[in-house]
Amino acid sequence: IPTMQSKSHMLALSPDQSRLYVANFGSASVTVLDLKSRTIIGHINTGAGTEGIGISPDGAKIYATAVLEDKISVIDSNTLRVIQQIDTDPSPIRVLATPDGKYLLVNSSRTGYLQIFDANLLTFVKRIKVGKQPIGLTVPNSQRAFVANMGCLLYTSPSPRDGLLSRMPSSA
Repeated sequence: IPTMQSKSHMLALSPDQSRLYVANFGSASVTVLDLKSRTIIGHINTGAGTEGIGISPDGAKIYATAVLEDKISVIDSNTLRVIQQIDTDPSPIRVLATPDGKYLLVNSSRTGYLQIFDANLLTFVKRIKVGKQPIGLTVPNSQRAFVANMGCLLYTSPSPRDGLLSRMPSSA
């Protein structure tokens, strides 16, 4: 399904698998696609360099990072409107919610930090230093997060009370 936007890049699937949300880096937007009818529902302006995209476990909110504006846009999935924007460290490259819906994890490729935000209050909680250019991020459960950066794979806990738990050097 063409997004009709510039540099469509990252994807997030709604929990019921009816919609696909697409980050469009060049168009500063998120495109919402209806997978059953294979049509575009709409485009949402989210900021220059829209890169990372995630969705709350209940599907009520979509999160999109704007790398060139250092912010996260929080989108209501029913109205498809931005309901809040959150300032981040420079170059927020990915955003994911923990499966329990408590936290948002955002890695900043320029600063080398993983930022943790309260997903309900949409407020900053903590930074964890994870090394040079953290790009990859996955959150398989609410007790673990994995961050891939230049030369290393990190394992951390998304809980604000914990920090970096392990560092596994990658082979070159």
